[in-house]
Amino acid sequence: MGSSMHQLSKGQGHEASKSKFAQFQEVDTRFSIVHIDLIGPMPLSNGQVYCLTCIDRFTCCMEAIPLPEITAEIVSKAFYEHWLCRFGVPTGIITDQGRQFEAQLFRNLAAICGAKVQHTTPYHSQSNGTIER
Repeated sequence: MGSSMHQLSKGQGHEASKSKFAQFQEVDTRFSIVHIDLIGPMPLSNGQVYCLTCIDRFTCCMEAIPLPEITAEIVSKAFYEHWLCRFGVPTGIITDQGRQFEAQLFRNLAAICGAKVQHTTPYHSQSNGTIER
């Protein structure tokens, strides 16, 4: 066994690199930062199987929007109609890296509205803990 293999077998290998958590900006205005995520599939109810969940970070106001599917088009339209049209455009949208939120359609919606999308760390649901609870 080579010396490097011997060190690894003794637990003396290289430490994993540590990355810093992103710090979210402080919020002092309602509906300025919204956390969004998808839940489901759930038992079928009136043709709906999923929910788009949205939480305002300042007020903790929450909306659960039922969805039949979670395509980028359906998710973007639901977010627009049920959140943006009711509460206005936030300065920031925090979401995981789900394909619906990474889609060009969702990015374009946010860009047109002037909202900055911030994605959380993959496979680390705690980084979007406001919505993941």
